Amino acid sequence: DAPITSIGSKAFYERFSLTSITIPDSVTEIGDSAFSGCDSLASITIPDGVTSIGEEAFGGCTGELIINSKIIETDYTDSIRPRWLDGANFTSVVIGGNVTKIGEWAFYGCSSLKSVIIRDSVTSIGDVAFYECSSLESVTIGNGVTIIGNYAFDFCSNLASLTIGNSVTSIGSYAFYGCSRLTSVTIPDSVNVIGYAILAGNINLQSINGKLASQDGRCLIVDGVLNSFAPAGLTEYTIPNNVTSIGVSAFRYCLSLANVTMPNSVTSIEISAFRDCSSLMNVIIPNSVTLIGDMAFSGCSSLASVTIPDSVTSIGDEAFYDCSSLASVTIGEGVTSIGAGAFYDCSSLASITIPDSVSSIGDFAFYNCSSLESISIPNGVTSIGQGAFYLCVNLANATIGNGITSIGQGAFGMCSSLAEVYCKPTTPPTGGYNMFDYNTSWRKIYVPRASVNAYKAAKYWSDYKSYIYGYDFE
Repeated sequence: DAPITSIGSKAFYERFSLTSITIPDSVTEIGDSAFSGCDSLASITIPDGVTSIGEEAFGGCTGELIINSKIIETDYTDSIRPRWLDGANFTSVVIGGNVTKIGEWAFYGCSSLKSVIIRDSVTSIGDVAFYECSSLESVTIGNGVTIIGNYAFDFCSNLASLTIGNSVTSIGSYAFYGCSRLTSVTIPDSVNVIGYAILAGNINLQSINGKLASQDGRCLIVDGVLNSFAPAGLTEYTIPNNVTSIGVSAFRYCLSLANVTMPNSVTSIEISAFRDCSSLMNVIIPNSVTLIGDMAFSGCSSLASVTIPDSVTSIGDEAFYDCSSLASVTIGEGVTSIGAGAFYDCSSLASITIPDSVSSIGDFAFYNCSSLESISIPNGVTSIGQGAFYLCVNLANATIGNGITSIGQGAFGMCSSLAEVYCKPTTPPTGGYNMFDYNTSWRKIYVPRASVNAYKAAKYWSDYKSYIYGYDFE
């Protein structure tokens, strides 16, 4: 007879025939997965007293929920998984009352939601809270909020109006990424912690305002890191002199940007920094740069040439992936590793010189570089990754330096023009399956004369024993 104050975890889990429920006013807590899988549930009334709704409390409730206004205004307080809101027919929410926290995934994928007002009682917005609310046009974040989580409004592609309250101190990574209708954003002066790429991918963004913005209002600069860029209408840009790092996804999807000038203060180009800048034709990497991150220039399909200075020590995975116009690459003497897929699908790349400083060539590094005709791998390289030169259909000859100890599976597979391979190591490198499959039928593999029998007997090399010949290397 005592008042019910909580509904426990999985209390009504997968009650498939449950169509409606009224929760008494005494309840303050709804546990994790309490109504998960109640896929016939069509209406629910949640009283004002509820302050906590657990993860996936209504997970898998695929019916069109009719949610009373009280829950919309008062009770999103904990992690609510996306599925129970899928198909909900409301278009606007006002969050306030007793609510202090909007939980992770709370409104994920609510595709009909157009307007959100978050009142001052709320102090935090969880990770992924409004991710892919594709109809969301207007968001007002109250002055009580201090934390906006990672991906909170990521890919809200119709968001055109954004007001961020002046109590926010932290904005998580990708919080407003891909909000492609935003034209202007003001970051409050209260903000002192910013994650990666909070405004990246917003192709119509014209200005960024606030103390963290650059003088020209084109980018956010936090402790020397260029965080996000406002690309609308710009075809060229000179990065400010106080920038030391071009941050993760900073220029990503700047589709009109053709020319970029970097100052000598820049020391790193981080992950996806210029990814999918499809008009980028010219970029000069200064001698101050030591790192080119993964996918840094991936998808820069207009980039025709690049010089990697001696200061750079590593080229990240997929750094120049699918740069289909890239015909000329100069790799500096400081580079020690070429990452996996670094030049994958660079179909215009006709020649490349790998310096002696390089010790490893990653998996699929030059995969499908269909214009590449010859390659000489220096003596300092110890490993060639799997598929490193796979599908280089015009590759006619390859020289493998004497430092190589391993060659990966399919490293030169499907190189249908490959006729001559000069392999210098006296001890057969550890081989991989299909290393030289589908080369020309007259292909010859030259190895040190004294090592011919060793190569013909070695695992995987024995598959090509009729093509192995002795050679006197200098």
